[in-house]
Amino acid sequence: MMNPESVKAALEALTSGDAAAALAVLESMLVDAIAGEAEATVDTDALAEVPPPPADETEEEVVKAKLIRLTAEHEALQRRVAELDARQARADAAERAQLVGDLVKLGVELPGTAWQDPDAGVPVERLRVEALSDLRGRVALHRAARPIGVRPPTAPVVELTAAEQAAADKIPAGPARDRFIALRRNTRKA
Repeated sequence: MMNPESVKAALEALTSGDAAAALAVLESMLVDAIAGEAEATVDTDALAEVPPPPADETEEEVVKAKLIRLTAEHEALQRRVAELDARQARADAAERAQLVGDLVKLGVELPGTAWQDPDAGVPVERLRVEALSDLRGRVALHRAARPIGVRPPTAPVVELTAAEQAAADKIPAGPARDRFIALRRNTRKA
């Protein structure tokens, strides 16, 4: 039974280094608690002599087979995760290349500043490390700010007459010639 004397005896046996005596006291306390008797007298030597149950070889084989199966499943899952990671990395790289191409088309980046290897679609380092969500946001903002495509001129282009063109050809190339052509075009209506 668990009483202060039993606990004290178990502690004294433990502190003195007598593990066998401490085990005997604790076993008697356990047996008393299970039996529910106030003063049970149990032969603790008989309890100490009970050998552990023999290991069942078939149980060991079952455990070994389960371990092998679990190891194989774990390795298969690791391969699957690696494949999915590689597929995601390829998809992200393709999307990044598309977004960098869009930045070049929008005129935000020059091809020389955007691509490390344009043929392979490899962006420069700063665009490779930029978060994909941030890159998507930048492209969306620039698309909204700049319309894509070239707008045709709204006013008709006035061509020089043959006489005006001959006179312009006699003037050496430079600012004087440009002013002459602009003046002639601006003075006539289409």
